Amino acid sequence: MYFPSTRLLNILDLLRSHGQLTARQLAQYLEVDARSVRRYMVMLEDMGMPVETVRGRHGGYRLRAGYRLPPVVFSDDEALTMVLGLLLAERLGVTSKEAGLDVALSKVARVAPAELRDQIHLVGQALTLRVPRAAVEVG
Repeated sequence: MYFPSTRLLNILDLLRSHGQLTARQLAQYLEVDARSVRRYMVMLEDMGMPVETVRGRHGGYRLRAGYRLPPVVFSDDEALTMVLGLLLAERLGVTSKEAGLDVALSKVARVAPAELRDQIHLVGQALTLRVPRAAVEVG
């Protein structure tokens, strides 16, 4: 089941990542009809979101140039999955410290609820990999 607020956030994310999309394209991504997309666009405009309608053959919807979305909000499961991916990348040696791995991990830990911070800490301590070095080297 999808809530309208979820679809509105999905539309904003799709427009941010794709630039401009038609009502038909948005409808396909959201698995709704084009009429529903138009209703969602009106809702976004009513909320003050800088959504622009481009008319004509190559028209569609887009966010006003220069608009930046607020920070992304992750569920606890999503945040834990992201941390696990970062830790795996670090332990496999496929990223460097310069890639911002430590900064990303500390940001997640800083804003996470106490229970999630505990889970992140436990995952970090328990994660051990036994992968032959040759298996991860690119040659």
